[in-house]
Amino acid sequence: MQKMVYLKDYKEPDYFISEVNLEFDVFDEYTIVSASLKMDYRLPALSCFAETSRGNDVEKSGNNKSLLKLNGEDLELFYVAINGEELTESQYEVDAKYLTLKNVPQEFMLSTKVKIYPANNKRLEGLYKSKNIFCTQCEAQGFRRITYYLDRPDVLAKFTVAIKADKKYGALLSNGNLVETSDIGADRHFAKWKDPSLKPCYLFALVIGELAYLEDFYVTQSGRTVALRLYSEKNKVDDCRFALNSLKKAMRWDEKIFKREYDLDIYMIVAISDFNAGAMENKGLNIFNVKYVLANKETATDDDYINIEAVVAHEYFHNWTGNRITCRDWFQLSLKEGLTVFRDQWFTADQISHPIKRIRDVSLLRSRQFAEDASPLAHPVQPKSYLAIDNFYTVTVYEKGAEVVRMLYTFLGEERFLHAMQEYFAKFDGQAVTIEDFAGLMCKHGNLDFNKFRRWYDEAGTPNLAISDEYDAASKTYRLIIKQNREFLLPFKVGLLNRETGQELSKQNEVLTISRKTEVFNFNNIAAKPIPSLLRDFSAPVNLSYPYTLTELLFLFEHDSNEFNRWDAGQRTVMKIVLNILENNSPVPNLYIDIFQRILTENNENKNLTAEFLTLPTSNYLINQLNNIFIPDLLAAMDFINSQIAAKLSDELLNCYQSNKVSKDGRRLKNLCLHYLAYADQQLVVNLVVNQYQNSDNITDKLEALDVITDIDCAEREELLHDFLDKWQHDELMLAKWFVLQAKSKLPGSFAKIKAILNSEIFDLSNPNSAYSLLRTFAVLNHANFHKLDGSGYQLLADQVLLLDKINPQVAARLITPLTNWRALSISHQELMRKELNNLSQQKLSSNLYEVVNKSL
Repeated sequence: MQKMVYLKDYKEPDYFISEVNLEFDVFDEYTIVSASLKMDYRLPALSCFAETSRGNDVEKSGNNKSLLKLNGEDLELFYVAINGEELTESQYEVDAKYLTLKNVPQEFMLSTKVKIYPANNKRLEGLYKSKNIFCTQCEAQGFRRITYYLDRPDVLAKFTVAIKADKKYGALLSNGNLVETSDIGADRHFAKWKDPSLKPCYLFALVIGELAYLEDFYVTQSGRTVALRLYSEKNKVDDCRFALNSLKKAMRWDEKIFKREYDLDIYMIVAISDFNAGAMENKGLNIFNVKYVLANKETATDDDYINIEAVVAHEYFHNWTGNRITCRDWFQLSLKEGLTVFRDQWFTADQISHPIKRIRDVSLLRSRQFAEDASPLAHPVQPKSYLAIDNFYTVTVYEKGAEVVRMLYTFLGEERFLHAMQEYFAKFDGQAVTIEDFAGLMCKHGNLDFNKFRRWYDEAGTPNLAISDEYDAASKTYRLIIKQNREFLLPFKVGLLNRETGQELSKQNEVLTISRKTEVFNFNNIAAKPIPSLLRDFSAPVNLSYPYTLTELLFLFEHDSNEFNRWDAGQRTVMKIVLNILENNSPVPNLYIDIFQRILTENNENKNLTAEFLTLPTSNYLINQLNNIFIPDLLAAMDFINSQIAAKLSDELLNCYQSNKVSKDGRRLKNLCLHYLAYADQQLVVNLVVNQYQNSDNITDKLEALDVITDIDCAEREELLHDFLDKWQHDELMLAKWFVLQAKSKLPGSFAKIKAILNSEIFDLSNPNSAYSLLRTFAVLNHANFHKLDGSGYQLLADQVLLLDKINPQVAARLITPLTNWRALSISHQELMRKELNNLSQQKLSSNLYEVVNKSL
């Protein structure tokens, strides 16, 4: 078991590595990795971080001679030399984690040779084989599975990489620029890559495989021509076109907004089937999960296109926020991820719609990150300790980290924020830096108290804001009193609406600064008591409490000029209706139905925004907002609301469905209407679904039709699902979509179906896309079956996670998280969930899963 690592114990390395020469001799059964590392002792005067203490990669032996420890796991070492002289076994030691060198000089060339087995590597860390493609994943600590090294992000070196492989593997790729190629006899060939940039080893990449590529070129703002290549399996290369265009769009946007230009001669993306995450920003050679590259009109939904564009942009933006400026240590992970998520959110908002993007981002944050903050797994944006760093690639580090950056943007305003970013790029280019370096600079530009603002990075949990107000008619003064349970520095956007007309009574989206536990703000010349529109655009990641009446919320739902707050008022309205149903068995208010009808039938040019307004809150959001909820009661309340909307507005819903039948812009709204109609007339909906599935020219509509019918017990359901599987079972991305459909079905028989799929030939637990599509969808979206009262849903997840932990600990640790949110549920659910966690804790677990399970308990 690994030892706990603490931020307070950070020490800079005693040695740095200035040059790395790697040679990979690749065979189907094994690979020989030869490494030459130029090692130099880091004198304190030369340190970038002189205030820190010395590292422990060098220790003193009893006779005062230096011992150098390099990370290495699952490596067969058969050669080690210093300055060309092979060492004897008495001059070094090897264990499961380290190569320890004895009596090392201050400057030397270290040479090692190791043997590794990529085809047997199912952890998908280091060098592994996916189908007929060898590829790497080195973040966070995968490089130590390739060769012995100081595997930490503050060791920056220039890499030269030579690759030898069979000619059947036509692509021999690594970071940087290609400098040499040649044949080696009749059957093998060679390539050498040289990366001129300093980089940490986690950004190293290698790809060797039977690949084809799609090529284009991009001319930067300074006139340089950059070659762009997207690699995939040969039969899928045409499906890379959209991702390639997305890359060019991201490059253009980053030049325009952030003044950042790409620095190498070539930018490559490779699509891989077996990948633990979405994508990896390796310098010049990004490696992507196929789901975020491949797209065509038959297989990619509207959301797939948006997600591909966003992920391509995210990884490209890392070139500056993550690669050229990287993390000093893994406790600084949000330095690169939070900032880059903020940048990709901004980019996507510019492509689709700012209010729609904000609604979707906040919906994700409140459903998943707020749940994490309320769970035993709560941790700060900058964690203070970890057992397995892979466990901190979380919505807190990423999405909440982005919200912290967004608050800085809100405080500074766009112009000052971008000016501060230019200083950040100029000051820290080529360095491994800290969150304090970034946030401190931003606070300086915004005249903000950094010590107070950094609490956002240091403290776990979601702050709570309690708002009250007063109105003095005589002085025409409206007063807002804002109290917080902690003392955070945050921007608070507010608007005041005339409660008769909805007219703005104050400066629109005024930004108030909250810095103390209690703040009081006076608004003068307000003729009558307004309805406050609070926390506009979700200007800070907090829980907000204000005693809105149902009538006031409905007024905001219909009239608020801030689109985000208008949507949020609708969400809060439904939550209040749910509470009234649970506590008093109350009906759905007619006024809510009336306003729903008006929004549905109004001529809004942005039909996607209308669909967002009319989408009910997710069950996950409600579970996190309501205390100790009994899941069957919540599901019954939501079914009742859906049924009331469908019964009272069936004509309007059907008319909206029909009028948007062939409209791409109205596709989301049309399919939302179809979902509602399923609660009114199932036979009508079955007919509509069959027609839509059979005659639609796009996969979005086909999948939405299937999504509706998966919850209807009818013969057509089985026929359509079988038809889809029969057509697409050999396409991995489409098969994953079929898994999602099966996993979401709330019908009683779907639980047995899921168990059957797990034991079928079409399901591969070792493939992350398959595991996520079936198991995570089941646990996160299928509340009826996952939260079965006999606990069998929890047991199914725990059993599969235990099996997966033996294969891929990273994915296992991520899949178990739905069980960690037990505190939000009723006592009966809590006991059953804790039972499975307790059972897991008695097993021999990986460090990844052990950390999550034991923290959860």
